[in-house]
Amino acid sequence: MYEAATHRLVPLPSVPVGEINGVEISANEQSMALYVNGSRSPSNLYLLDLGTGKLRQLTQNLSPDVDPANLVEARVVRFPLTTPRDPLAGCTSPAMQPARPRLYIRPPGRPE
Repeated sequence: MYEAATHRLVPLPSVPVGEINGVEISANEQSMALYVNGSRSPSNLYLLDLGTGKLRQLTQNLSPDVDPANLVEARVVRFPLTTPRDPLAGCTSPAMQPARPRLYIRPPGRPE
C-alpha cells in the first residue's frame, strides 16, 4: 500500500496466511478494515490502525467444535495445460495423510 501524497510505501504488519478481501479505509484514513480467509480459518474481520500499525482481530468465526490442529494449509499444485479447453486440476493432502492424495478436476467455465 502506498501513501497517495508522497507515493511512499506504507509499512504494514503481517496478517494471517490467507486471502485478503473486503478492504475498506475509514473516511479519516486512520484505520483500515479487512477480512482474511485461509485454509485454517473462515473469514475473520480485522482492524488495522494505520497510525500505529497495530492489527486487531475483531471476529473469531471458526466453530469451537473444530480443532485448528486438524486443519492444514492449502497447497496449490498446478498441472500444465495442453490446450485452453483442458480442465484445471489440482490435488489436496489432508493432515491425516491418506494412502492416496485426493485429486480434483474443475472443467473450464464451472464454479469451484
